[in-house]
Amino acid sequence: MESRSFIRNVSCLYLMLCILLLAACDAPARGKAKETPTTLSASTSTPTPPHAEWHNIPGVPQNEPNIVFAPSAPNTGFACGGSPIAESTTPTFFKSTNTGKTWQAQTHAPLPKMPCDVFVDASDANDIFLQHVLQNTLGSDPISATLWRSRDGGATWKQLTLLPHTFGWGQLAVVGTRLIVRASFTDEPVDCPPPGSTQLPRHPNQLYVSDDGGTTWQPFAQSIALQKLAMHEFYAVGDTLFVPAETIAPLCTPTTPSLWKSTDQGHTWARVALPAAMQWFSIACFTPSATGAGFYAVAVVGYAAQPNAQSLIYSADSGVTWTSLPAFPGSQSSANISFQPVVVAPDGTALVEAYDSSKGQQGDLGISFLRPSDPTTAWQPYAPGFGGSWQVLHGTIYGDVIMAGTLAYLPLP
Repeated sequence: MESRSFIRNVSCLYLMLCILLLAACDAPARGKAKETPTTLSASTSTPTPPHAEWHNIPGVPQNEPNIVFAPSAPNTGFACGGSPIAESTTPTFFKSTNTGKTWQAQTHAPLPKMPCDVFVDASDANDIFLQHVLQNTLGSDPISATLWRSRDGGATWKQLTLLPHTFGWGQLAVVGTRLIVRASFTDEPVDCPPPGSTQLPRHPNQLYVSDDGGTTWQPFAQSIALQKLAMHEFYAVGDTLFVPAETIAPLCTPTTPSLWKSTDQGHTWARVALPAAMQWFSIACFTPSATGAGFYAVAVVGYAAQPNAQSLIYSADSGVTWTSLPAFPGSQSSANISFQPVVVAPDGTALVEAYDSSKGQQGDLGISFLRPSDPTTAWQPYAPGFGGSWQVLHGTIYGDVIMAGTLAYLPLP
C-alpha cells in the first residue's frame, strides 16, 4: 500500500533527527531563553491564523541535524552532522554542558570530521554512541561504517560492531543492560514494486539486540517474529518497550497490524488491544507524564474501511488501552491529509503537523493541538508548520517546548 510505504519512508528520514527522542520523545528540554527571540518565517495555509511563533535557539552549531539531550542530565547535549557523502573540513561532533548555550567541538572523538549520528543513554548522560556512515553515491553498501561507545562522557572510546550490508543503526536505545537497535539494510527496497508483485520484504525483522555491550547482535523479539510478523521500529520508555508489528505480505499490500509491549527489557511480550479493523499503525510517540505516573502516547493509524486515510489514536494509561481521537478537519473525507510528526506533551496534549498533498508546496496546514482530557475540545490551530522535523523536549531551563531540529523552539500550548 503506497500510503503505508510513504509513511514508513518519511518516518525513516526523520528518525535520525528524532531518535531517542522520536522513538520515546523523551529528551530533556532546554531552558527559557533570556534573549529576545527572533521569529522565524514559515509558510502555512491554516484557515485560522495561529497565535504562537517559532523562535531562534541561540548558540547551536550550524548544519548539525542530529541533536540529543540526556534526560538524566538536562544540561548535557550532543550535536552531530556533516554531509553523508563526504568528510568535512571542520568538526562534525559537538558537546554542550550548559543546555545548548555554547558548544565545544569534540576533536578528540573518533573520526571527528566524518558525518555522524549520536545516541545517548536516557539514564546516563556519560554513555554516548557515535556512528559514522560515509554513504556510497552509487547506492550500494556504504564506503565506511563504524560505531563507537564512550562510558565517560566522550573522554575515551571503544569501537563496537555493526551488521554488514547496513547503513548502521537507525535507532539505538539502552534498555536496562541491553542495547536495542533498528538496522537500516542497504538491500531493502524503499519504493513500491509494480502492481501485482509478490515480492516480500528481505528483512521482515529489522530489530536487533546485544547483551554483551555491542560486540555481537542477535535478532530481537523473536517470539513475535516466530508468528510470521514483520517489525520495523520500536519505542522505549525506561524499561518499557513497544513494537508495532504486521503480517508479512508482499511489499505495499494490505497487512494486519498489531502492537506488542514488554516491561522486562524485551524478554517477554504481550499484545496490546488496539481499535478494531486497523490496516496499519505507525509514527507513534510515547512521553512520560508530568506527574511521573506512567506515560501518554499518540499514533497515526489507518482503518480498513479507508486504508489510505490517516487517523489518530491515543493512550492515557501507558499504552494499555487506546481510543480514537476526534477527526482532524478534512481527514475523514480525504486521503490527502497526512500527519508528520505527531507528539504528545507531558500534560497529555496531542500535537500534530498536518499536510494536504493536493495543495503542493502550500499544503503545510501548520501545527494543531488537542487536549484529550477535555471531551468538548476539537483540534485547534496553534503555530506555523516547520517541515515535519520537530519534537517535544522536557526540562527545566526552556521548560517544556517544541523544538525543530537545532533551529528553533516553540512554547507548548
